[in-house]
Formats: sequence, C-alpha cells, structure tokens
Amino acid sequence: MSFLNQVTEGKISEPIFALLYGVPGIGKSTTVSEASNPLFFGDAKESSHLKVARLPEPKTFLECKEQIKELIEAKGLKFKTLAVDNLAWLETLIWKEVCAEWNKLTIESIGYGKGYKEAVNKHVEFASLLSDLRQKQGMDIVIIGHSKIKTFQDPTLTSGYDRYQLSINEEAASVWYRSVDAVLFMNYEVLKVSDDDKRAQGSGVRVMYTQERPSFQAKNRYGLPFRMVMPKGEAWKALKDAIKSGEPEGAETLINEIEGLKINVKDPAILEKVSKSVLDAKKDTVKLTAIKDRLINLIGGMK
Repeated sequence: MSFLNQVTEGKISEPIFALLYGVPGIGKSTTVSEASNPLFFGDAKESSHLKVARLPEPKTFLECKEQIKELIEAKGLKFKTLAVDNLAWLETLIWKEVCAEWNKLTIESIGYGKGYKEAVNKHVEFASLLSDLRQKQGMDIVIIGHSKIKTFQDPTLTSGYDRYQLSINEEAASVWYRSVDAVLFMNYEVLKVSDDDKRAQGSGVRVMYTQERPSFQAKNRYGLPFRMVMPKGEAWKALKDAIKSGEPEGAETLINEIEGLKINVKDPAILEKVSKSVLDAKKDTVKLTAIKDRLINLIGGMK
C-alpha cells in the first residue's frame, strides 16, 4: 500500500479542544453554556446559576476518570459540548489522591517535589481522556480555569512584570497549555489608565484574547484574530464563527479599521504619528494590532 496514495490536502475539521480562563465574574461558564447541548462536569456550584445539564459532582479523582470513561463509551450521546468547570477544583482532587497514595496530609510533605510530579502525571492522564472523548464522540471540549496575577521574570529583560496566568501549579498548567488547541483569555476591556490617580477606565465590554502578549498567556491553532469582543448571549457563537472562518485579521483589514478610528481623533500631531506608525509597520499584523489597540485606548480617554 502506497502512503503517497493516502496523502490528503486542506484543513482538517475537528471538534474544539480549548482552555478558557479569565478574571472572576467575566462569564466563562456562561459563555460555554451557550454552546450546542452542553454538559457540565466538575464543581456543581460553578454552574448552579445556569440552566444546563450537569453530571453529579465527583468526590474523588477516580470518579472523575470514571465519568469521562463512561462518556467515551456511551451510545447515542446527545451532548455535543463538555465543559470541565474548573481546573482549580480538579487539581484539589488530584492532590488529595496523591496524598492518599503517599499517606501524607499535604502534597508538600511528600518531599523533593515528588508530590507535584505525581500530580502532573495525573493531569496528563486526564487530558488524554478528554482527548479520547473528543475523538470518540466528536464533542467540543472546553476546560475552564481561573486566573491569577504573577510576576514573570523575562530572561530578555532586566526586571520582571506582572501577567495573568492560570491559577494552578505552573507545571500542571503547562500540561494543559500543551494539550489544547487554544488557550483563550477573557477580560474586561481597559480603555485608559488615568494619569492623575492611576485608576483604570473601561466600558464593561468583554474581550477574548487568543494570542500571547506580555500581560497574559494565550494561543490558538484556529487562525483567530488577536482580540475578539464577546457579547453576552452570543459569545459562543462569535467564537465558533471565528473558528469556522479561520482567518485572523489581515493587514488590509487592520489598516482599514485604523483609518476608521482616526476619524475620532482631532489632534493633527497624533494623526501624523499614527499614519507614520502604520507606514513603518507595513504588513506586520502584530504591529498593526498594537497601533489599533493604542488608538482605541486613546479614543476611549477622549470621551
């Protein structure tokens, strides 16, 4: 049998496998509840305010695995999306199991970091089960996480800076960053930080970031635009439509958007600076996106 005869071309359409994290109260669970026939797994109180189907809350990590395995083998499963809500809750059960296996009260007391290493292995095991579920049942899988702010020591700089990251053990977080096809960070849009009292100003607009920047971790393999507005009630639709399109904002689109934003600026000096920055950026979408975001912040401060 010739392998060359089995060559395929074009994109391969697969169910979503994503990690969605963000600041408290931003609507992570609510966003996934808008998906097609969602089923919630995990901490029941996280989705208690939502009219959704949910599995009984597992009390041990073993029960977690048993529930996912049952979903994998289920016949005629009607649910199309699984929401794992949330990773901090899952990590607690994993640590309890590791402590029981080592007959220790805390994971730190195991010593030499062995407890954390065992926990990481269990994260890998669970991520593999979710991947099997996606392939076997064709379900979209969304893992929900909370965020924390931590100082990041960039080796290319002389000092560190704060950034949002997943609020679980960093090695365990790396497992999920590697396993999923998208790491999506949700936050409220910040328009301007006041120079006099250092208070942030915003409009309450929810945005999702899909590509990494110094202030947060993110990635995607779906060709998503860097920044997406997530309207309430239509956030999941906005994400699915963007994945289906698979076309991030191109240079021409960004330039046109910048030109549209310039209408709101009356200062000739600023307009000249913006125009020069666009020319210098050429077709670099990262630079053009930064220009667009700075212009949005500037316009917000003028209102």
